[in-house]
Amino acid sequence: MNIVEALEQGTPEWLSWRQSRRMASETPAVTRRSPYQTWEGLRKVKRGEQTFQTAAMAHGHKHEHDARLFVAAETGLLFVPAVVEEGEYAASLDGLDGNAIAEIKCPYKGKQSDTWQLAERGLIRPDYDDQIIHQMAVSGASVCYFTVYDADSEHGIVIERQADPELWKKLQAQWDEFWPWHLTDDPDPAINLRTDEAWRNAAAYFTAAKRQADSLAKIADDFRAELIRLAGDDSAIGAGVKVTRFEKKGGIDYKKATAGLDVEQYRKPATFETRITID
Repeated sequence: MNIVEALEQGTPEWLSWRQSRRMASETPAVTRRSPYQTWEGLRKVKRGEQTFQTAAMAHGHKHEHDARLFVAAETGLLFVPAVVEEGEYAASLDGLDGNAIAEIKCPYKGKQSDTWQLAERGLIRPDYDDQIIHQMAVSGASVCYFTVYDADSEHGIVIERQADPELWKKLQAQWDEFWPWHLTDDPDPAINLRTDEAWRNAAAYFTAAKRQADSLAKIADDFRAELIRLAGDDSAIGAGVKVTRFEKKGGIDYKKATAGLDVEQYRKPATFETRITID
C-alpha cells in the first residue's frame, strides 16, 4: 500500500490521477449496485466529460469531521483521512489507523434513511459493502468500522466489517470487465442496442410527440396559474372553465409514524417498472 500525499484534492492533477485509477467509491457503479451511477455515467467521469457530486454527498462531507470524532470515541482509534493506492486500485479513506479503516455515511435523511434503518439491524447496504471491501483490499486493513451518523442527534451506529478476499476477487473481475469497455465508445453491454427500422420509427415519433406534449404542458401550466390568480381566494366559473377552491385534509407522515418500527416485514414483493428517456 502506498499513501498518496502529493496530490491536492480538486486540482487537475488529482482529477487526472483519479481517472487513471480504479477507485473504491466507483466500485458500486462497476458492480451495477449503485442507485446513483451507471456504467455510462462512470465512463463519462473517467473521461473527464462530467463530474459526479450529489446533494447527499455534499451533506456527508459537511458532517464527516463530527462523524469521525464519533467513531473514534466509539472504537478508541485515532482515524485520519488518507488516500491510498495499490497498483491500479485506489481509495480515499474517511479514516485510517493501522490495520483498521473507517467508512462514514451521513445520510441526508438521517434516521429516516434506508442506510440508517438497515444499520439498526446490523446490515450494510450492498453498494456500500462493495466500496469498503475495495478499501480494505487496497489499504491492507483487516477491519472496517462502517459508521452511519445522524447529524441532527449527533449519534451514530458503528458496524464492524471484516475483510473478504473472496468477494474482493469477484469485484476485481467486474472491474476487469468494465475497464477495457470504458476506453471504447461501445454501448453498455447490459443494454440491448436496437437499430432496426421499426425501433427507429417508433423512437422518432415518441421523441417528437413527447417534446410537443412537454411544450403544451408547460403552456397549460402557465395559463392554469393565471386562472388561479384571477380567481383569487374564491371559486370561479366562465368560458367553459371552472376553478374550484376547497380544503384538502393533510396526509399522514408515515415515515414519522413508523419511526423505530421494522417495516421490512410489511414490504410487498418487488415489481418491474419501465422508464423511457430521451438522450
